[in-house]
Amino acid sequence: MTLIEVLVAVALLSLLSVGLFTSLQIGATSWSTTSQRLMRDRRVATANAILHSSFASIVPLEAEIPRERAIGLPRLLFFQGEPGSMRYVSSYSVTEGVRGGLRFVELQVSSAKNGVRILLNQLPYLGPLSAGSLVVDRVSDPDFPRGRIIFEPIRAMPTSLIIVDELAACTFSYLRRPRRRDEPSVWLPYWGERDSLPAAIRVNLSPSTRDARVLPVSITTAVRAEWVPGGGLGAGAVPPIRYVLPQGQR
Repeated sequence: MTLIEVLVAVALLSLLSVGLFTSLQIGATSWSTTSQRLMRDRRVATANAILHSSFASIVPLEAEIPRERAIGLPRLLFFQGEPGSMRYVSSYSVTEGVRGGLRFVELQVSSAKNGVRILLNQLPYLGPLSAGSLVVDRVSDPDFPRGRIIFEPIRAMPTSLIIVDELAACTFSYLRRPRRRDEPSVWLPYWGERDSLPAAIRVNLSPSTRDARVLPVSITTAVRAEWVPGGGLGAGAVPPIRYVLPQGQR
């Protein structure tokens, strides 16, 4: 072997080593990026499952207001709905599922290092008085002629569960059914009805990271099917069906 042949062999080996190292580096980077995106997708799916199960298991229970509160109401249907907090009674438990018994569920939008997060508290439900003790006052509100109820603030605890993290913004809103036939359904930032629950709850999430992705979230809504009579239908023909969403929904 001559010196030139040795130099050519070393050069080729160097090129192969650089290519192999670059391929390994690209593969490791792709693996890390894919793992991060899969982790985000799992978090989105888990948060959606928890919120959906908790909302679907809301139990309409009355709260008995203590006499010392003096708000002029002995009882009301318990539900606290605000833009950044929510409190209700649910039969779903994060740790025990549907067998966890009745619990107070508290959702709160809290500040974090990388934006905001949603915290979840679960406390045992001890009866109408335990719900009524969370009522503080009643204030006037143009959206609710009979006034809106003020509740005790929701506080973060050592046992609080982080449902969603690293958000740029998060708000809750509540759908009120039309009071009359000629009125549409309305999304409200506060819930002040004392004898009914929201027809739907909307959670608006804005991720703080540019490359954040979300999984498609299923939405369940009532659909009314109307048979449209048509003339000249032959034997075995299927009559046309028109599907109509409830008023105010998209």
